[in-house]
Amino acid sequence: MLRIKSIPLFPILVLAGYCLIFQSILIAGTTGKIAGIVKDAASDNALVGANVQIEDTKLGAAAGLDGNFSILNIPPGIYTLKITMMGYKPIIIEKIRVQSDLTTFVKAELNETILTSEEVITIEAERTLIQKDMTGSLISVSDDEIENLPVTDIT
Repeated sequence: MLRIKSIPLFPILVLAGYCLIFQSILIAGTTGKIAGIVKDAASDNALVGANVQIEDTKLGAAAGLDGNFSILNIPPGIYTLKITMMGYKPIIIEKIRVQSDLTTFVKAELNETILTSEEVITIEAERTLIQKDMTGSLISVSDDEIENLPVTDIT
């Protein structure tokens, strides 16, 4: 007859609990967060969709409906934040210190500006010789070609 010894469950649960606690301690403290709000300087209204980017990184966010934004998983250090929105002057906030497990709050107020543009470039489209989605034959004649024909009436 084969006997199977049972293993007590309590020590296994205690060991698993210790592993979970120590794992969270090892993971904690590796990144920080920048959060804030973007508003119009004149009217104090929230600027929905303002772009917030940490310069020289790929990290950034867009302001929500209430103008709030948050950028997560930022390695500790000192950063420069660039905030832009169409119709407003961009601002740059320097020396923002990000610390592990802490949130750095930033309040930004953008001033309106008049949009200017460069010269308009005109591109003329050309018709392709072969139309790939046409299944039958088609002959088209432009008005320039009709005027150049050696005829006096349409018939």
